[in-house]
Amino acid sequence: DNYTLISSASNEIAPDGTDVGDTCGNVPITTGHEAWRALLGDTFVHTSTVLVTRSATQQIGGFDTGLKIGEDQDAWIKLALLGRVGYVYESLARIHVRSGSLSRTDSSQELIYTLPMIRRHLARLDGRLSQREKDLIMARRMARLGRAMCGEGDYRRGSGLILSSLRHGYDPWPSLVCLFWASPPARSLKGWMKESIGRNV
Repeated sequence: DNYTLISSASNEIAPDGTDVGDTCGNVPITTGHEAWRALLGDTFVHTSTVLVTRSATQQIGGFDTGLKIGEDQDAWIKLALLGRVGYVYESLARIHVRSGSLSRTDSSQELIYTLPMIRRHLARLDGRLSQREKDLIMARRMARLGRAMCGEGDYRRGSGLILSSLRHGYDPWPSLVCLFWASPPARSLKGWMKESIGRNV
């Protein structure tokens, strides 16, 4: 049936052994010949669950070694463009997270590698995507990354990404809530509340 990529659900295991649920954060799953559209906006594929034919791997030239991170997402998009994507909804893998994992160490690396990679795909697919579709894909990427960076304390760059996503009207409420709670005044308020509670205990 011309499947070029098949993956499955997986669960993430925290360093303390706690199962924290779906590895890809419950990203909606899209299968079939149009899955590449969904994979441009976010990934629902974890490398540990992937089955790929040798011929398909050869067609895309393997992983792009010029990418420090995001080389897996780049490959899934290329494979999805070649044929059908299949998905097994049963969780078949357990991913044990380490605190020093490269992809978790610094979300700013996505600014350097992942977002430009997605932009290159959008440029190559210009005739297959409308401008509105391309805007929403980038807005989705920027919103997710912006929230992550705000959570890591990089409010300046994180808020800039979130505001860019909001200009395209993407999923405004979670982003606005994130902007508020990650802002310097809100952080000061939370710090003051913790100190007050500590003094009263």
